[in-house]
Amino acid sequence: MAFNGSGTFQRLYSWVNDAAANIKIRADRMDNEMNGMATGLSTCITKDGQTTVTANLPMAGFIHTGVGDGTARTNYASVGQAQDGKLNWVAAGGTADAITAVYAIAVTAVADGQLFYVRAGAANATTTPTFSPSGLTARTIVKNGGSALGIGDISGSGHEMILRYNLANTRYELLNPAITVSTVTDATISTSDITTNNASTAKHGWLKKLSNVATEYMDGTGAWSVPPVTTDATMTTTDITTNNASTSKHGFLKKLDNTATNYMDGTGAWSVPAGTPGGLTTIASGSFGAVTAVDITSIPATYRGLVLYIYNASNSVATRGLMINVNTGQGIGVNHTQQYTQISGTTITNPTAGSGACLWTTVTQTAAQVTNVMISFPAYQSGPIKTWSGEVNPATTANTWATAATNIWVNGMLFLTDGASNAIPETRAITGIRITWDNVATGVFDGGTYTLYGVN
Repeated sequence: MAFNGSGTFQRLYSWVNDAAANIKIRADRMDNEMNGMATGLSTCITKDGQTTVTANLPMAGFIHTGVGDGTARTNYASVGQAQDGKLNWVAAGGTADAITAVYAIAVTAVADGQLFYVRAGAANATTTPTFSPSGLTARTIVKNGGSALGIGDISGSGHEMILRYNLANTRYELLNPAITVSTVTDATISTSDITTNNASTAKHGWLKKLSNVATEYMDGTGAWSVPPVTTDATMTTTDITTNNASTSKHGFLKKLDNTATNYMDGTGAWSVPAGTPGGLTTIASGSFGAVTAVDITSIPATYRGLVLYIYNASNSVATRGLMINVNTGQGIGVNHTQQYTQISGTTITNPTAGSGACLWTTVTQTAAQVTNVMISFPAYQSGPIKTWSGEVNPATTANTWATAATNIWVNGMLFLTDGASNAIPETRAITGIRITWDNVATGVFDGGTYTLYGVN
């Protein structure tokens, strides 16, 4: 024997022991010893590669150092060779749709599931490109378990393809086809009655199928139902002021203050208004005394309009006609060449000097006649052109306004005249009114009352 099975070389004899035992040196014993040494040396691995290993070599944690790169399937691969990744990777040859690969270590047969790494040289132009490693039979490349490639699934030069061989179907599976992003539109999407991906209280999703009931709406649980309708009968309000109307937003009417004379102003406050809109406020009133004229002066410019009411006005002298003058800054009873146009009957004339700014006049009346007049001024402040309208009830048929003893309506517009009978619309404010007679030289009032109202 040479090695004991654990790698220890064992000699057959001991020269010291033989000498002590008076065993002489013999040829047979020498041959046996030397034959054992020869066997031991033949069992060792020679460094020049003469020896073929006949069993597995336990390295006990040690390594082979200074190894070269493997060049055949039966060679060791160095760590560097494996780290470089070149054993199973190569740049493609061939064409875009007939791809070849020449690996550093030739592939002599393809095993089921074997992986090939190839850098493409071009995009595939057909749906059936092929691959041939190391000159082996070219096989079709597919994807997703056998589906044909799409044009451009091999995206182009530089696409790092990963191919796995399917022996049963003799084809290569492209494990990393190019990702094509498609635009989803109304025309390309298709839905069904499957509810799996409907929105729910746990996740976003599709709107569930419509109920085909026009009065139903989807509630927060995903059910189609008829929502409650808020009416006067179902609404409940409180004393919370959060949603009251204000100067910055719409809202609820604030709580009433239970005061009948109060109204809500533009700030939202309940208060007593200066004048009730549409109501009348008395500016001046009284009975006609034995005077030739009554003047109403200092008329405030705070009202929407004015209404003058004269009741049963009469004169102590027969054949006197009632006349109403207005003051717009020229004075009451003015006497100069710039006068107001007087409307008398259906004729517009320039009043004579001394007649004042005449708004309206009746014809002369007989004794005991009385006149009732109501005249309104819709705009009397500075700015607008001064218009007026009125109702007259002369107690006789002898007048230029009507041919019967009945109420008639008159109206007009105040004009300035420039002395040459050229009419100029008046825009100044009416600040005073005179009630008098068409000839103030004789006769005084002997009856009647007057009231001037401001329209709020």
